[in-house]
Amino acid sequence: MSIAPTGANAPEEGAQPLFPPRDRTSRAIYDLLRKFQTTGYRRGREVRMTTATTSYARAIVHDYAERLGLLHETDRTPGQKAVVVVRFPESAAPLDTAPEDAPAAKKMRLDRSASVARKSKVPTYTQRINTLAKHATNLTRDEGAPVGAPEADTPATADDASRGAQVASQLEEVVDSALALFAEMRDTGIAVSAHSCSVLVHLCLSASRHEDAVAIFTHCAGLSPPDWAGVPPEAPPACADAPPCPSQPTAPRQETPLFADESSFSGAIRAYCELGRVAEAEHVLRVMGERCVKVRLRSFMPIAAVHCASAPGVAPTPSSHARLERAFELLERMEAADLHPSEEDLLVFATGAARWGHWPRLRAVLERFADRFARLSESTLNGLSDALAQVHSTSAGVAPDFAVCRSKASADGTLDPGGWRLRAVDIRPEQWTELRAAAASIIRHRRDQFDMFRAWLAEREPFDFVVDAANVGYFGNNSTRATVQARSGQTPGEADNVDKLCGRKGAVINFRQITAMIRELNKSGGRTLTCLHEKYIRRCSETNPEDAAYFHQLQMEGALYTTPHGANDDHYWLYAAVASQSPSRCLVVSNDEMRDHAFDMLAPRFFARWKECHIVQYQMYNHYAPDGVIRVVLRHPPAFSSVVQTHGDGRWFFPSSETDEWLCAVAVGATPVAVD
Repeated sequence: MSIAPTGANAPEEGAQPLFPPRDRTSRAIYDLLRKFQTTGYRRGREVRMTTATTSYARAIVHDYAERLGLLHETDRTPGQKAVVVVRFPESAAPLDTAPEDAPAAKKMRLDRSASVARKSKVPTYTQRINTLAKHATNLTRDEGAPVGAPEADTPATADDASRGAQVASQLEEVVDSALALFAEMRDTGIAVSAHSCSVLVHLCLSASRHEDAVAIFTHCAGLSPPDWAGVPPEAPPACADAPPCPSQPTAPRQETPLFADESSFSGAIRAYCELGRVAEAEHVLRVMGERCVKVRLRSFMPIAAVHCASAPGVAPTPSSHARLERAFELLERMEAADLHPSEEDLLVFATGAARWGHWPRLRAVLERFADRFARLSESTLNGLSDALAQVHSTSAGVAPDFAVCRSKASADGTLDPGGWRLRAVDIRPEQWTELRAAAASIIRHRRDQFDMFRAWLAEREPFDFVVDAANVGYFGNNSTRATVQARSGQTPGEADNVDKLCGRKGAVINFRQITAMIRELNKSGGRTLTCLHEKYIRRCSETNPEDAAYFHQLQMEGALYTTPHGANDDHYWLYAAVASQSPSRCLVVSNDEMRDHAFDMLAPRFFARWKECHIVQYQMYNHYAPDGVIRVVLRHPPAFSSVVQTHGDGRWFFPSSETDEWLCAVAVGATPVAVD
């Protein structure tokens, strides 16, 4: 074995540098080595990097160990895989000093005083920074509002102003203490960890110390400010999470292991935007892509908000339209990265489009509201009301002149005043395809049996109803075993049938309820499919011969399907409902809210809208009447859907998630039309 000399792992000219970490493998190795150097400091102690099994991973270990001032060597024992061994030098300097003639990479000392802290009870820099952050959090939490801001529902008093000023002063002292710690770490050569960098940046943001936040970030990220006037606005897509990762460094290669995480990058973007330096913010966003730092909504939204903002009374200009287009380019990048903006985020784009008088862009945002959300909060509705009322004045002749009001819907979906009619909004054809694929993908056990069910279903004509038979059979069933014995006239010693009726938890399935439901649905003349697990069919044949004969008849007619042992019958009736040849007319009879279905996790937005339009709930009465008659009452889906609706460009309706009111925006001169 031989120790690699200093600089042996420096990349050749034109080669891709291994630092900073750009993929999952390199980040894991970097974190492990940092942890070893920070908390595992012992002279002569070593760590064997057994997870670095590829030549690429071993090269990363050598490179990062060199940067961290650690000795590194490859153990090539015959008959075994090569393993990189990393350890501290035998002549390592004390924790608080470094030899004057040591290489630059080995002079760099991290906050590795954790082992000393355990002996002397002296907190580390990281612990002291975290303590200050907790203190700042407690200050803002006790205040109950942003520092210095009175509560919105009560008028400000002298005591409120005094308390706000006191909290602001205390927060400033906390931030000053944190900045003093940062300056001490920087001046003594102690690197700031990614976590501490994030805490410091956000501490400065909480006190509106944006310049300080930027200074901390640029130091920790190893960035030197470029010529901002020449920074192109375009940002490349985020790098894939696998090597190799293309990169164009914005600064010379750092000799010290400086790194910042996503939280620090997003905080710096926010600070730059608060300072009005959007070019620097976009440059930081571009660096995130180059370093393969995973972007989030908070990385994009501050920049988009600046582009959408405008001063009151300023008329739209070509430059303002260019800024708006840049904001919508960021929106498209978010969606391409599978980041879905919230209501508040989309409202920023809607407000910007209205301010700059761009009706096509505003309409695109409204369509996103309709596609992604069912009901909207009151704050969002108020913002949309202002945007729809404003867009005509800023783009006269292009945008409709909307009359905006609030209204309540009647039972048939009529909105007063105006007589506008709401409709039942179903999912689109392409969404049916996605739901069908999702329903098939959640079935992972007994796939051969499920394939047989799909073939069986394809041979049948479309069904109008699909019955969740187990849900119907267990409806209203809180009976105990003693109650069932009393109703069946059996003694405790004759409870064999009771045990067969009851499940593990004592619940009882009533097969007469299932037969009553099927007969009630057949009265409508529609085709009904009942899905029932084979264990219930077997139990029914042992305890209810009459109902078992009826089920057998349905099975022969192709109206009942028994799901096999080991399969979930819920998955079968869900698939039957969405995979029908006419799925838009197929209704599911069930009181199950379906909150815990894996199906709900695959396409939650589509699934929620599907449930609202295709679930028939029910009620049953007289379960044990002397004449044996069970009365079934069905509750079909409502006549209209409580979702965002549009009837052309001239009519938009938004339901509230907090009240029963609707926000109605109708173009002046539009004619009321009853929508089927």
